[in-house]
Amino acid sequence: MAHTTTTVVTREPASSSKGPGTIHVSTGNREWHAKLCGCSEDVPNCFGVVFCGLCCSGLIAQRVGENFCVPCFVPGGMVALRTKIRLMLGIRGSICNDWVMSAFCGPCALCQMKRELDAVSWPK
Repeated sequence: MAHTTTTVVTREPASSSKGPGTIHVSTGNREWHAKLCGCSEDVPNCFGVVFCGLCCSGLIAQRVGENFCVPCFVPGGMVALRTKIRLMLGIRGSICNDWVMSAFCGPCALCQMKRELDAVSWPK
């Protein structure tokens, strides 16, 4: 299985006298702690997603500093949320993979994101 590396490039604004801004590169270097189909690891979370997925996605968004409504009402919001979590935690992957997981395995992907935040003790 081939491993992919995610590279995020951000650019700070240029100052008026020093020319181009500084570029920072962050590379994803690990896999997800939580498996995609690991619902047996956290049964209450899975029941919450099944019966109230919109509320669970909103709570996950708030944990990472986004508005509660982003994954529910913004087109592509769930993909953006998964991508943000992956990049914040240095997890390998791609936006294409994030889209596929969100589109075809949405509830499992949502459970995985919550378990991942719990595994790294991300603030609640």
